[in-house]
Amino acid sequence: MDAPSSDRAKPPTPTMRQRLRDGIAPLHERLDSRITAACLSPWADLRRLLAVHAGAFPPVVAGLQAAGAERLWPDWDGPARLALLSAELDLGVPLGAARPSVFFDTEAKTWGGLYALLGSRLGNRVIVRRLADSGEPANSAFLQPGAHDRTEWRCFLHRLESELGAAAAATHATCDDAIEGAALVMERYLDAVERLGCRAPARIGEALH
Repeated sequence: MDAPSSDRAKPPTPTMRQRLRDGIAPLHERLDSRITAACLSPWADLRRLLAVHAGAFPPVVAGLQAAGAERLWPDWDGPARLALLSAELDLGVPLGAARPSVFFDTEAKTWGGLYALLGSRLGNRVIVRRLADSGEPANSAFLQPGAHDRTEWRCFLHRLESELGAAAAATHATCDDAIEGAALVMERYLDAVERLGCRAPARIGEALH
């Protein structure tokens, strides 16, 4: 005889990380494919890769700053990394001035945006290795992973779960907002890749306009 439905083991509630990962999986796969095709295949091209970041990273950082990201995650170093990118590109113009900020209008969207941006830093280890394997300079100050990236990521996920996990279990709106916030970051990067096109710009600054 089957056990009463109330006695059956319920499947575990997905963590916020799982919900975010699953929610943006198609977009993440598409972005990885486009960046690989535009910047890493058939050979790695650091200039094109930095041009993509130049088009997407500044408006994302501006949007997260405006939304109070440093209040949610005090260890966030987006502005400092933006300064590294600006110095490395040496564009001679305010970085990101050509594109409006990304708008994170709820706290959950801001958490989602931080999730996408901080998570991408772990992927930089693979990218830097691919640059080196292709004989491309891999000493980019902006792309170079930090010694404590993995520790920070684990701490961030713990904080994310404590702040949003319970709320996400109670309402789909919180989870949907977090997924949308992460998607906003990826969509801005996709837009930057598409604007870069198949032709390498004569100057990195061309990718900003």
